Amino acid sequence: MNGTFGRAMFEEDCSFVEEILNVPRKIAEKIVNGESFYNPLTKRIQTKKSLLKGDCDRRADRIKQWIDKEEKRISDFPGSESASNI
Repeated sequence: MNGTFGRAMFEEDCSFVEEILNVPRKIAEKIVNGESFYNPLTKRIQTKKSLLKGDCDRRADRIKQWIDKEEKRISDFPGSESASNI
């Protein structure tokens, strides 16, 4: 923090976050410092790491579902691995 003004703003921001999100002071400080964030999809406070990991996991699941669907769709195409094993 830069001096008394910076600390006063930090305290005010923390108090505001505590009040609107109804979280403990320690969590409010992490939010104000940019270490944690509110995730509207899960309606929870999450760290940067868990928030980003969750997004990657969700995307990986969607890609895996698409691959599985495409493999089933093309399984009877001439030259596909499934067709040549028949």
